[in-house]
Amino acid sequence: MALVLAVSENESVYVGDHKITLQKIYTPVRYRVLVEDPYRDMVYEITARERTEILPDVFLSAGIDANYTQAKLLFEAPRSRVILRQSLYERQHGSA
Repeated sequence: MALVLAVSENESVYVGDHKITLQKIYTPVRYRVLVEDPYRDMVYEITARERTEILPDVFLSAGIDANYTQAKLLFEAPRSRVILRQSLYERQHGSA
C-alpha cells in the first residue's frame, strides 16, 4: 500500500523510529533524503523513475504533482510499518 506525503526541504517523516529528512529538492521528481540510523546515516537520491529501498521492506520514490518548494514522497511499506510526520511522532514520543 502506498502513502504520499507532501514535504518541504528540511522537514522530516518517521518510519518507526527512523527519521527521514528531505534535504534537497533538485527537481519536482528528484530529491535527496537522509535516513538516520543509530549505526549509520544514509543519503539517497530519490526519483520518480524507480523506487529505492531506504529501510527493510520500505521503498521510497518521488510522487507526481510536486514542485520546487514541496516534494511528494511516495512510501511503499507493509501496513505494520508506522509512518508519521515529525509533529505527530514528537506528540506521541516526546520531542525528538
